[in-house]
Amino acid sequence: MRDFDLKRKVLSYDRAVPRYTSYPAAPLFQSDFSPSTVLGWADSLADGSKLSLYVHVPFCPKLCHYCGCFTHITSRYAPVEDYVHILRREIALMGKRLQGKNHVVTHLHFGGGSPTMLVPQDFRLLMETFREFFVFDSNAEIAVEVDPRHMNQELAQTYGEQGINRISLGVQDFDDKVMQTVNRVQPFDVVYEAVRHLRQAGIQDFNLDFIYGLPYQSVRSLTRSMDYALLLKPSRFAMYGYAHVPWKKKNMRLIPDDSLPNADERFDLFQAGASVLEESGYRSIGIDHFVKDEDDMAVAQDQGSLGRNFQGYTNISPDALIGFGVSAISQFPQGYAQNTTASHAYQDAVLHSGMPPIAKGYEFQGQDIARKSIIDRLMCDLKVNIYEIWDIHGHDRNDLQASIDQLTPYIDDGLAQFDIRNGLVSIPHDARQIVRLVAACFDEYLPPVETLQRHSMAV
Repeated sequence: MRDFDLKRKVLSYDRAVPRYTSYPAAPLFQSDFSPSTVLGWADSLADGSKLSLYVHVPFCPKLCHYCGCFTHITSRYAPVEDYVHILRREIALMGKRLQGKNHVVTHLHFGGGSPTMLVPQDFRLLMETFREFFVFDSNAEIAVEVDPRHMNQELAQTYGEQGINRISLGVQDFDDKVMQTVNRVQPFDVVYEAVRHLRQAGIQDFNLDFIYGLPYQSVRSLTRSMDYALLLKPSRFAMYGYAHVPWKKKNMRLIPDDSLPNADERFDLFQAGASVLEESGYRSIGIDHFVKDEDDMAVAQDQGSLGRNFQGYTNISPDALIGFGVSAISQFPQGYAQNTTASHAYQDAVLHSGMPPIAKGYEFQGQDIARKSIIDRLMCDLKVNIYEIWDIHGHDRNDLQASIDQLTPYIDDGLAQFDIRNGLVSIPHDARQIVRLVAACFDEYLPPVETLQRHSMAV
């Protein structure tokens, strides 16, 4: 298919759909959800379960105009310090609950906000608390999302001493005009120094996170930024599409509407950035990751074990993901639970009730798990055998017909294939930006025409 035809066809289907880091998507989580349900889920985990842990650090010293994360802006460290002590109590509450069952942590991820706001002493305290209450696998991945502007030699050394073995550096772009417009002045030398400090501390695995679709971004500026980034020789790249949702995030209203690339330009930005990375020896994983062939994530994709959760793609498939901190989301075999975003409610729950600070959640029902499996495999592998998954879960194949009917336009336009004999649905590599839309065909809860207020555009 010619590039022009591909773009025309992909953009003709573009609409707002979930990112499918979960299914059902987070807007379907219910507020009348009991924290005791989560305790029951934790208690029912099989002995020796593999756990993935997530810590949300909801603080930044300055707000980036593109940011869609839950975060507080503060120039004082006192609220951060107070938060660390409450976090330690929350970790202890759940850790004690799970002790004695031979569970093992295979992944620990610090996200935000800006985890790099934590001073070395407080970061050490959190790591000590985790190790007091949880057993870590010897090959556990311990990762931190890093704002390069906060990185210094002491902090990098602390990370090295505490066993951090993967870093995600928030680069976004290196173009001065782009970064000034989004209120994140971060020249190349700042990122270079951050990488130098981390490598001196013995941390070799790091990925650079870019965003396409930012204000004043062009193919020329983005590919030039990619060329700079390649000089740093990262092990992975991520290239996320900017989701402009000013009706949900007031900070995004500070970005001039006429500075944003249109749909055609966004498509070109992704294709250009992906081409630079693939020509430089990085392999495409899913919709937004790029890794070397020997990377664990590439191996996981080859083995069919690549996973997807609230942190994106992962080579580790845990039995449960447990989130700590305000707004953090947990995932158990039975469903999802999300912590409150209200600081006082979070503090009261942890310090006084002794219960998980849950605000809402969702328990799987009906065909949820089968549909989740289909969507996960599409998002990870760009292909899935829908009959096989449906049969494993004991559902009637006739119930798939509505989803198959929704696939028809994509099939007719060459953006997807479906073998009716064996149930294999697949998406060509060059049409991978359509995968969220194809996945949406199997979403039981998504209306035929979704509203922008709930999700971002697919392309």
